[in-house]
Amino acid sequence: MQEKNGKSKELTRRQESALLSLISCSELPLVQIAKNIGCNPSTLHRWLNQPEFKTRYREMRRQLVESAIAKLQGHMETAIDTLVKNLDTGNRPSECRAASTIIRQSIEGVDFSDFDERISKIEKQLRTDKA
Repeated sequence: MQEKNGKSKELTRRQESALLSLISCSELPLVQIAKNIGCNPSTLHRWLNQPEFKTRYREMRRQLVESAIAKLQGHMETAIDTLVKNLDTGNRPSECRAASTIIRQSIEGVDFSDFDERISKIEKQLRTDKA
């Protein structure tokens, strides 16, 4: 939040509670979340438009997504084994879907590596140009 002198200040406990509710009850409408934390829905909407609140909310959502991705990545080997098993099931549609998925993911993996390398080169060039 912004103080009158322009300095940034911490979120209030009520705002922190609102953030937790927004994350944990994302399936609920904002009106219900506001009711659950004991504030007016217009207050919650106002908070969502304040830079510090919005930034913290985005950070929390990003952390949640990163956690979910890490959990999915933990099952990668099992998922790949399942795809490979489905290459030889005798069920042609299943075999084609598995093969298509393996090919698509392999190509996307190469593309991702290429993009990562290109971005690294651009960042290095930008650092060189600034120096």
